[in-house]
Amino acid sequence: MVLPAHIGEPLRFLKSARGRDVATACEGRVQTGAEFVDRIAGLSIGLRRLGLQPGDRACIAALNSEWYLEWLLAVPSAGCIIAPLNHRWSVEEASEAIREVGASLLVVDHQCVGWCPALLRLCPSLKWLVRLGSGGPQINSFLIDAESIIKLAGPKPELELACSPDSIALICFTSGTTGRPKGVSLSHTALNVQSRAKITEVGYSSNDTYLHVATLCHIGGISSALSIVMVGGCHILLPKFEIQAAFRSIEEHNVTAMIVVPSLVSDMASYHYNSARNPSEFVRPRTFSSMRTVLNGAGSLSQDQLKAMQDIFPSAKIMSAYGMTEACSSMTFLLIHDPQKSAPESYNNLTSFNRTPKSSESWHTFHKGGVCVGKPAPHVEIQILTRKPESYLPGIIAKNFTSMEIKGPDSKSSSSRLPGFWDSTRKMLFALGGSKQSQSLIRDRALSSEEELVVGNVLTRGAHVMEGYWGRPDKTREALHADGWLDTGDVGWMDEAGRLWLLGRQKDVIKSGGENVYASEVERLLVKHPAVSSAAVVGVPDHRLGEAVTAMVRLKPDWVWCDGRMEAEDAMTAKQRTGEKLLRSYCQQQGLSRYKVPKFILMQEEAFPVTTTGKVKKDEVRDMALAQLSSRQPTEKSMALKHSVAGEGKFIRSRL
Repeated sequence: MVLPAHIGEPLRFLKSARGRDVATACEGRVQTGAEFVDRIAGLSIGLRRLGLQPGDRACIAALNSEWYLEWLLAVPSAGCIIAPLNHRWSVEEASEAIREVGASLLVVDHQCVGWCPALLRLCPSLKWLVRLGSGGPQINSFLIDAESIIKLAGPKPELELACSPDSIALICFTSGTTGRPKGVSLSHTALNVQSRAKITEVGYSSNDTYLHVATLCHIGGISSALSIVMVGGCHILLPKFEIQAAFRSIEEHNVTAMIVVPSLVSDMASYHYNSARNPSEFVRPRTFSSMRTVLNGAGSLSQDQLKAMQDIFPSAKIMSAYGMTEACSSMTFLLIHDPQKSAPESYNNLTSFNRTPKSSESWHTFHKGGVCVGKPAPHVEIQILTRKPESYLPGIIAKNFTSMEIKGPDSKSSSSRLPGFWDSTRKMLFALGGSKQSQSLIRDRALSSEEELVVGNVLTRGAHVMEGYWGRPDKTREALHADGWLDTGDVGWMDEAGRLWLLGRQKDVIKSGGENVYASEVERLLVKHPAVSSAAVVGVPDHRLGEAVTAMVRLKPDWVWCDGRMEAEDAMTAKQRTGEKLLRSYCQQQGLSRYKVPKFILMQEEAFPVTTTGKVKKDEVRDMALAQLSSRQPTEKSMALKHSVAGEGKFIRSRL
């Protein structure tokens, strides 16, 4: 496969393939492919004439629009580096990011133009402020109009592509579940490899009309946008996601592809089913037969969410992807529904592994649980790494792009030891096993009860991996090893078909009584209870266990929290009841190992605190749980809460 060397290279194809056809549409504004590419060419030349030098950083803070997409491509085309900021950040967070990358130019729209006076004061590196569109508060004349930069290029500008000195095209900030967001440096090559992976796995083509519901400041939105640019598709952009606006756009433009996250699916499902129950001339349930592909990310879909997608988009193939910013978005893909044919396995089988494999060695003892996230994408290697105080033992290798190969201790191509980082390590190394032939041969195989599963840290390697964290060499060394392997921070295992199963985050493992409890496994079980709408599981200090498994749950509207007692008001409303004891009993009845059953289950009324990408902030949830436990009567308090840091009265926390 020959990849373009620059993310702007596909623009030439786009101009020829879609020159007179609509390439972008946003709030009634439309552009042909030729108009879109010509504006990018004008911006890139204008930026150089304005004074930007190769390698300079330009930040952008705005809502989704065709203008945003132009800047995402124009800045790297000028040999500079684009660094999107989250429009939901505070001014302080934005200024910290700008200072970290040393940006010399900032682009804003009406949503973020109010930041400018403070940012000029807080960010000495800024030389130019550029405004997109109109509207919003009026700021003084230090703002440059974006159209004036295009005019600097003169009439009929031709696309001229340049690379930054280190070939970095994008600095994309992580969502920051712990600590402040880090700027991930991604190369032109990484972005092109990711685009090609999405095109190959999802099947994007020039016939696609893609609805942008993911914000363009996150890697999922960016990488999908570049994929559609590469194939010459059409972009439909929504400044903000609103259910009715999204459904109108799908209907008006005959949208064929989009990406979603579980929370967005829940919103769509709620709107769809409420419309079905309360039809009117203004709000009515809709199905959209034009939708061909829906790609889910940032978490697995529940059975109810999958059913909703099937109802709303009856003709759509539904896939799921696992990825992260440091890996330039998606690393693995999984087909979970295809209306044209049966899926490889039932989705239920891929969201819960219902067997306890045999294990004779405590260092890799594994109990049931995990979510299947599919096979590696083209040019992606996935590795499961565990430490053991013995020499390297060969594992399973899925090799290249055409076949799966099993290698054991007697294989001539296996070595008994690996130098350096891999000494005293047992590993299972998977490269792509991507041919249809090899997949069909191994698709339906099930692990026997005698086979062992090795659980460990999930690592990845390939051209998709980041160059590092911008300006953070210490953090880069922690995540990126000298031989190119990136530690994803996740824990999982690989089955014999080469599919990756995730158990949770390395930092989301609760160490209770000498056993590892994966919070995500307990959470998945709790949300299957009819009373629970969402759950978050954390560990709190315990004098005997080290950490006690503690769950916080939110109830569905028709349920009340009683914990064995029924208030008169609840009895009158005849609502269904649940509580801590009932939910603990439910966990045991569902076969959850005794040490995994939460010692405490607490009711949470408000929504859990989340990052801008919808990830629950577990540190804050832990604080909330500790506060609730502290407020209990002395007879109910756990001994876990009696041990505090001497002289400070703070609870001891496990640093995982």
